[in-house]
Amino acid sequence: MKTSGVIVVPGDAFGKYGQGYVRISIVCPEEQIKEVISRMKQDGFTWKI
Repeated sequence: MKTSGVIVVPGDAFGKYGQGYVRISIVCPEEQIKEVISRMKQDGFTWKI
């Protein structure tokens, strides 16, 4: 979503088995990671672990 300020890369950019997934690299302090997750939830992102 445009409002979260979160950028992800489509999984298929890394090959055919990545289709339907996104790749996220985390290179920041834990506090910022929590903020990113909060923004993603507010924007309606959902995921499975």
